[in-house]
Amino acid sequence: MKQRISHSLFTISLSLCSLIFLAACAKEEPLTPNEELVGLQSPNFDGSTPGSGRGGSGSGSGNGGGSGGGSSLAEYYEVEVDGVPSTYSNPVYQEALGMYQIINDNMIVSGQIQITLFNEPEDSTYANPFIGYFQSQTSSYQSINGQLDIDSVTANFIRGTFFAEVVNNNTNDTIALTNGRFLVNR
Repeated sequence: MKQRISHSLFTISLSLCSLIFLAACAKEEPLTPNEELVGLQSPNFDGSTPGSGRGGSGSGSGNGGGSGGGSSLAEYYEVEVDGVPSTYSNPVYQEALGMYQIINDNMIVSGQIQITLFNEPEDSTYANPFIGYFQSQTSSYQSINGQLDIDSVTANFIRGTFFAEVVNNNTNDTIALTNGRFLVNR
């Protein structure tokens, strides 16, 4: 009798867990861009004008002559934060635990911008991407609207443009991230 009750409780628990899991996996409505935000991006902005960045160079010599040169493209990451242009020369692409991040500069704390994807990046437009802006160590913002356009993904680099409105969940202050563009080596 005791085994039968234990087995019944186990079956009920398993069924409840399965229902909760399936309810959490329910299909959501597709996200659409906020039409009011489209005006934040400058007209005719295509992100094709790279800023300063780092590239490779080299030289060599030896018995058979030399060769050199870097194989990476000049990386850049530029964005306007509430209308103030910012340029970063050390962008980072990283993959960890099923997340893919493009970060303006991994070495700074104040002013760091992280674009996070939950699938491997591909040539696509992402409505309302997950973008975090860390104004300082104690003040962070999350995107509530925006768009990410990745226009080129290769084995060597990822290039795209973005804009977003980010909000501080503690103060409800918002900041506009506009005219964002990047090229980051993989």
